[in-house]
Parts: sequence; C-alpha cells; structure tokens
Amino acid sequence: MSFTVEKAFELLSGAHANSRLAHAYLITGNEGCGKRHLAASLIHLLNGSGEEGDAGGLGLDLAVEETSPAPASAAAADSSCA
Repeated sequence: MSFTVEKAFELLSGAHANSRLAHAYLITGNEGCGKRHLAASLIHLLNGSGEEGDAGGLGLDLAVEETSPAPASAAAADSSCA
C-alpha cells in the first residue's frame, strides 16, 4: 500500500503519540518521491529538531542506502526459491 509523504508522516506521528512505533521501517519508492524527507521528518519527530540533515541535533548524519533494482534474471531466480 502506498501513501503520500504527508499521510505516511501522519500515520507515524499517530503511532508515536500512542507509543506504538515499530523498531524499524522500510521506506521505498521512486526517485524524488520524498523518502529522504519522510526519514528526516521521522528523525526530527523522535529526537527533536536540529540542523537540516542532522539527526535531531545529535551530530549524526542521515544514512540513506541507495540501491538499484535487481536484474530481471536475479528476480526470476529469487521467485523460484520459495
């Protein structure tokens, strides 16, 4: 199920307010869809606001792992390993 950045943040904020956040989230989407913005917004929600790109003023860099899609042959091999 996909959400806009605003809706995803609204849901995460609600979970945080109710002490129901999970220990990890996988944020995926096409380039430019707002993944980095959502991750930074979540960091600011959890740790308070800090400098842009800073994890809540803790001096930590926002780590984003950029991946590329698997080749079609690898995807076909993965689907047969069930």
